[in-house]
Formats: sequence, structure tokens, C-alpha cells
Amino acid sequence: MKNIKISLAIFLLSLLFVVSCSNPISSVRNGVTGRVLYVDSPMPASGAKVWLGKTFCYSDNFHFYDSTHTNSMGYFTFEDIEEGHFCFYACKYSDTGESDISHITPLYGFSYDSIGTYLENIFLNPVFEEGKVTGNLIAKETQMPADSAKVILIRLDAKKLLLSHVSVDSVLSDGDGSYSFENVRTGTYYVYASKTDASVDSTGFIYADCDYFYSDGKGIYTVDTLFLWTWLQVYKPAIYIYPEENDQFKVKLILKNGTKITKSIPEYKFGWDVSVEKSGKIDGKYDYLFYEASIKKIPDIPCGWCISQENLRNKLNDLLMKIGLNEQETEGFLDYWLNRLQDYKYYKIFPVVNRQLEDFVELEITPPAKTSLRVWLFFQGCDKLEELPSPQINKFVREGITVIEWGGVMLN
Repeated sequence: MKNIKISLAIFLLSLLFVVSCSNPISSVRNGVTGRVLYVDSPMPASGAKVWLGKTFCYSDNFHFYDSTHTNSMGYFTFEDIEEGHFCFYACKYSDTGESDISHITPLYGFSYDSIGTYLENIFLNPVFEEGKVTGNLIAKETQMPADSAKVILIRLDAKKLLLSHVSVDSVLSDGDGSYSFENVRTGTYYVYASKTDASVDSTGFIYADCDYFYSDGKGIYTVDTLFLWTWLQVYKPAIYIYPEENDQFKVKLILKNGTKITKSIPEYKFGWDVSVEKSGKIDGKYDYLFYEASIKKIPDIPCGWCISQENLRNKLNDLLMKIGLNEQETEGFLDYWLNRLQDYKYYKIFPVVNRQLEDFVELEITPPAKTSLRVWLFFQGCDKLEELPSPQINKFVREGITVIEWGGVMLN
């Protein structure tokens, strides 16, 4: 009897050891852990591919962060994760390899704060190819149905080493603005629509897209009404030039990634050739060079601030001065923007500075500046206070010929 008890104790200890080794939660206290199961059976999904994406604070967009596989009990672990907003996605490949997915999860979002996160019982769904996606388009400017717009259905795919977005189908919207896609496979999607229209601003292009949605591959999913907007507008970038002595300057804006100038004072044409006094006065009448532009994309801005509308003047004043603008430049920014920030209780503010701006507009000045500071603030209104990771602000010291630029973009 004693031998039986000893054998039973050894068995139970062995079983506990196996379970604890299979369950990473028992050993990992700081990271992201979880378990993946099949929705149509109680079996754990062993060998499933698990992905993490790092999301941007102001949107649902994300970039690939890390990936791993589940163990024999369906558990997975990501260690040494930085704080922030993430999305999670898992899939199971069939026996034919990574070109064929047999099971899939929706895309999940979560926040990680370095304490540890457990994603409980995430279920893989079988893949079908009988779904349907429908929706309709409205032109924002006219509130009329947007006919003959190109609508693209884009799927989140997980192949080889990276998450990617794949265009699976495209259609033209009907006269009533409606569109539909047939034989849609189970998965996570979004819809992008665009239309060339010379009557819309000077960009001649309008677009719309939606948040990610999940199609079960069997039923009909109806996308919320999409409104076709013009490209994002960069408002009033103002370029200040401070020479050490009165001098002549050539200023060129090198436009990248489809950026287009929509306004300028003085007229830009192929560049500015201007006379600048030591005080910064340009051609004897301008305090700064003025332009506005349209851009096609939102940059990756991981950090920012969230400020209540009632505190915007004081907080923005302090932030702009800390970034490096002087009193005159800060007052010019506030005079222009505060009247445009009235529609929301709070505003999230994301700075894009210096080299980050070169993805849109590169500034070329002759003779060259010794020090320069370029900053655009991207504003997004919201109805509640949100915690955002704070940007690091480096001290800016003006020396020699100095160039300062500020501008802004409304994201909603």
C-alpha cells in the first residue's frame, strides 16, 4: 500500500510538472500570455501561429511587432514587451503549408502596461468561402450617393514572417452608392474606396476607408456607411527665416509620397527666391513663407498628449515653447489653431518633427541654416481623457541662420 501511495505521488508530481511546463502563465509574470482553442471542439490549438501588432495611438493601423507558436496545450508567451497598444491575431495552417489557412481568429485589440496581460481562451474559427460584404458610399461634400467609385476589399493575411494586407477584390459602386463582394473568405478585412473628381479642391482625389471588421465566411456583413473625404489637409505651415545679416535666400519644398501644395504666399511655383532681413521680415512685407498641402497618409506617431479644450491655450503655449518656438511663433500658432479646436471636449495631439516631416515635405534652403526646427501637430478630437505615452522633447538652441516651421493637421 505504501508503494502504491509513493507511486501515485510521483505520478501526480510528474503531471503537475508537465502541466506547469505546458502552461507559460505559471512561470511568466511579465509579458503577454494566453491560450488558443478550437471553437468547434474542446481541443487546444497546438502549433497555431500567433501574431502581435503594435497599433498607433490615433488609429486602428498597426505594424508587425512579434510572432510565435502555441505549444501542445495551446498556450503562447511573448516576453519583454514594451508598453503600448497592441492587436492580436492567430491562425492555423493546414497540412499543405502556409499558403492555406484552415482556422482563424478575429483581430483583437488590447493594452499592455508592463504588469502582464493574459488573453483568455481565444478561439480559432473554421475557414469558409461563402461570405458577402456590402455597404454604400456617400460624398461628404454633397451628401449624395457616390457612384462609380472604386471600392477595394483588403484582407489581413498572415504568411511566412509578416502580417500583410492583401487586396482580394475590387468593384465600382452603383448609382445609389452601393457595392458588394461575393464569396468572401473567413477573415479580418477593411474596405478602401477612392474616386477621381476634378471638382473636389485642387487635389482632384477623394477617398474613404473603414475600421477592421470580421467576416465569418458564411453570412452577410454590412459595412457602416463610408463618406468619401478629400486628402488630409496640412494647414498653414509657416516658415520663418532668421539670418545673421540681411541676405537673399532660395527656398524649395521637395514633395514626397504624393504630397501636393494647395496654397502658397508668396506664390510658390518652382520655389521661393526671397530677400530676408536680419529681423526675419521677408521681401519687406511677410513674417513667414506660407503654404498648405494635402498628404496621402498618416505618419506613425506613437506618442502625444491628450488635453481638455478648456486647457488648450495654456497647455499648448507651454508645449510649443518647450519644443522650441519663441513667443511670436507660438502666438501665431495659437491664433490660427485655437478657433479650429472647438468641437470636442478633449484633443489628442501628436507631434511630427524634423526628419519625420521629410516623408512628406523636405525643406531645402540656400544658404543653408545652421539650426532648424520643423514641427506639425496632428490633432484628433475625442470625448474623454486618454492616457498617451509622452513624447521626448529635446532642447532646441538657436545658432547662426535659423529656420522654424510650424503647421497642423486635423485627423477628424
